[in-house]
Amino acid sequence: MELKLTPALDRFFSQATTHGLLDEDAAREARASGRIEWRTLRAAHAALGAQVADLPPLQELCRGGGLALEPPQRAAPAQTPEFLARMSELRQREEQRRYDAMVSDVLTAERRAEAARHRASSYRGQLSLGLHIVLSMAAFYAFGHVAGLTLLRGRVRPEVLGAALMTLGLFVESALVILRSTAPPRHLRAAHDAALRQRIDEQVQRQRQEAQAPLSSKKDD
Repeated sequence: MELKLTPALDRFFSQATTHGLLDEDAAREARASGRIEWRTLRAAHAALGAQVADLPPLQELCRGGGLALEPPQRAAPAQTPEFLARMSELRQREEQRRYDAMVSDVLTAERRAEAARHRASSYRGQLSLGLHIVLSMAAFYAFGHVAGLTLLRGRVRPEVLGAALMTLGLFVESALVILRSTAPPRHLRAAHDAALRQRIDEQVQRQRQEAQAPLSSKKDD
């Protein structure tokens, strides 16, 4: 049993070490830990009481202290497979949350850069398409105007023929734009064709195996 150290016990330690009844290391350890063994205290008090007449009783020295008890230990939870799986899942979620928080800034910057590149490429594509249409219409108009001057020789005004061919060129370019926008991308077409060829090959291989199965059974017979 151990008792908590009080100011009266601290003074008692000084007296006991002065008279050589208590080891200095034991007194230093008791002051550092704030507690002392009851049997050691009782033996030192009895020995010092034989030499000092006005020594206070043990009850007075220990007043205000009390027993030095160890704090209760919390029982560890049962390590069942369900508990371990739950702990592993929570640990993975926490690690994923920390990782997402760490890379969120980088991902945001990358998304912004990708969006800027996409907008720039879209703007360039639209500008190039518009320039292509304008040049095509100008070429059709020039061809019609020259044809009206040289071939038709005044039977049709060159401006009218140029405008007609320019309108025709506009319709042709519009049809090409519609076809390009509705057609699937090249890599998707290639993937579709590859998947179709693979299915055809698998079907042919399956038919060959089914055709060879009766022949092999006849040979066994």
